[in-house]
Amino acid sequence: MIFHIHVYAIADKYDIPALQALAANKLAKLCDKDYDEDVFSDAIEAVYNCTRQEDQTLRKVVIMGVRRNYPMLERESKAFRALKLELPKFTNDLIDALHASAGITVVCHNCGEPFGINLAKKKEGSCVYCGRYDPDWSKYTYTEYPNG
Repeated sequence: MIFHIHVYAIADKYDIPALQALAANKLAKLCDKDYDEDVFSDAIEAVYNCTRQEDQTLRKVVIMGVRRNYPMLERESKAFRALKLELPKFTNDLIDALHASAGITVVCHNCGEPFGINLAKKKEGSCVYCGRYDPDWSKYTYTEYPNG
């Protein structure tokens, strides 16, 4: 992962868009596969430290990877949790991405934590905190939750 991030940064510096696109595609493919949580955290850090702030290409790639694996990263990776404190821009981008895809807030009937879900796209899914799967979260919207 780190290699492709550095290739992207070098291609940006020397204005080689085709190489940038290739490196971004390679990173995106790696983000779709199973990966070591700590290696992914290192990749996120490298993206935010090695690329220009106005260039969002790799940032969007890693944010999508985080969105797909957020419950596992939050639960199992100390490096990921620490990274959210160390890189406020990453944390802000992540919050924006999670909020944009959220739709409404539901409350997990297992752990009691509220989280966002886009019920227009799907009703089923897993709690981002405890991982509990439910085939229909629409019955647990935040405003309907008895303790809410």
